[in-house]
Order: sequence, then structure tokens, then C-alpha cells
Amino acid sequence: MDKSELILKTTKELKEIAESGANKIALAMQEATKANYINFVSMLYHYSVPGEAQLNKAALASPTAEMQRLFSTMAEEEADHDIVAMKDMKSMGYKIGIEDELVSSYHRQWDNFTEAKTYEYLGMNVVIENAIHYLAQAVAKMVERLELSEKECTWIRIHCVVDKRHGEAALACAQQHMNEHTINSIVNGAREDMERFSNMFVSALRKDTQLSYISN
Repeated sequence: MDKSELILKTTKELKEIAESGANKIALAMQEATKANYINFVSMLYHYSVPGEAQLNKAALASPTAEMQRLFSTMAEEEADHDIVAMKDMKSMGYKIGIEDELVSSYHRQWDNFTEAKTYEYLGMNVVIENAIHYLAQAVAKMVERLELSEKECTWIRIHCVVDKRHGEAALACAQQHMNEHTINSIVNGAREDMERFSNMFVSALRKDTQLSYISN
């Protein structure tokens, strides 16, 4: 298999991983109640907190200038997204809940980076960021069905725009780095992370724990 065939095959595989994970999340969005959504946004806060620092760590460990530039740019654009989720919660009148173990364990996977692990992280970003392509319709329907105001769903509205751009950039970068030595790391990182990511999102969308109201 020559390099062009390898890139086509791997790109197809990554898109299939992204679509499969997104479909699981989309189903949970279709069934989510307002209480589920409130718990979901609380999870999004905890999910977003280490995002900028995590991307900057990956940039420092990156073996190429292209990967370093990708992660650094994404870090800048992901900054303060935890604050966005917090404002969504405040608009709905609730405090952020306790971090779920699924979120904690998800972040532990990316606490530290070796050069080899940055290829796994690259694969992860391809599928996670591209998942929005498959989730956009489900997000729009959930927002309409739950009658969410703009101030109650800013995080997901922002990510419908930002993640599309990040997904395209991550895929282009991954394609530049695809060869017989990196393919397994890129694909395995994508597949394993999408499993964790989709489980984390689905769990939050099905949780209806009563969170605390913001006291006046």
C-alpha cells in the first residue's frame, strides 16, 4: 500500500470512529430531559477546565512544528471554555456539581505526554473535534425541544463552530503525519479516546441528579 492509499484508508477509519461515537451521543441527546441537560453542562465545565493546559503540554512534547502549531492554536481558542459552561449553568440558576469519575479518569489519560503519545493525542483530536459534524443536527433539535435560550447553551453553540474548524485542522495535520510508523498510534488513540469520550457524554446526558440552586 503506497502512502496515498494509506492516508485514504486511515482517514476513512478515523471518520467512521468519529461518526460511531457521535451517534451514541446523538441518541442520548434525543432522549435528554432538561434535568439531564443541566447535569450535562455541569460535566462540560469539568471537561473544559484542563483543556488549554493539556493542549499546551501536547504542543511542548510535539515532534514537529506542524503539530506544535496545531495544539498551540487550539489551546488559545479553547481558553476559558470552562467559564462559558459556568455561565450557562448560572443562566439556568444552578451551581456546578461535583466532578464525575468518568471525567477525572478521562483527563488522567492525558496528564503527561511523550513524543509517541502526541500521535495518539492527534488521533484523539481528529475524531473528537470532527464528531460535531455528525452531532450538529442532534444539538439543534435538543436545543429546540428543551426550549433552551441562547444564554443556556452557549458552550454547545460555540463548539458547533469551533470544533468544525479544529476538526478540519486536526485531520489535515494527521494526514501530514501518517506513515507506517505513526498510523497505529493515531488510530488507536482515536478509537480508545472516542470510547471514553462518548461514554462520558452519554452518562452526563442520562444523569438527573438534583444539583444545587444558586442562592439569591
